[in-house]
Amino acid sequence: MSSSTQSSIFGGAKYIPPDPIFEVTKRYLADKSPQKVNLGQEAYRDESGRPWVLPSVRAAKEIVADAGHEYLSIEGLKVFRDEAAKLVFRHTAAWKENRVATCQSISGTGSLLLAGLALKKVETGIEKVFITDPTWSNHDLLFASMGYEVKKIPYYKDGHFDFDSFVKSILSH
Repeated sequence: MSSSTQSSIFGGAKYIPPDPIFEVTKRYLADKSPQKVNLGQEAYRDESGRPWVLPSVRAAKEIVADAGHEYLSIEGLKVFRDEAAKLVFRHTAAWKENRVATCQSISGTGSLLLAGLALKKVETGIEKVFITDPTWSNHDLLFASMGYEVKKIPYYKDGHFDFDSFVKSILSH
């Protein structure tokens, strides 16, 4: 069979629709306002299209730059992990009972992968995960590929956090 008549090895691949989060960028590009700001893909740009870094990110980079050229421990930067854990857990029983462990990853998706793998490894029996809708399409694929049942929780409507739908969805599961 000649290469022109062979079917692609990807011919049977399941179609994945475009990620709805890219709709934010589409709306940004269509907006004629000179004061528009693209907040859709976690990267900010100034009026000339150059990257604009948040002042808090600049300050964090200066602090981290002091770390030298050594590799971090496998768990990540301790001061970052400690402060992140305190921010999220300081008002919980787990924090007060010293039951919080942390690990730093390279990205949001990397964090979800580590969490999913850790839950599988320690055999928690958790079979269902809840992710926000909308979110990045790879988050759904990531958990589904690990064997989790993925449930979507609405949280965003008409440009705002939809608290009522978010809570109602959580309570109904």
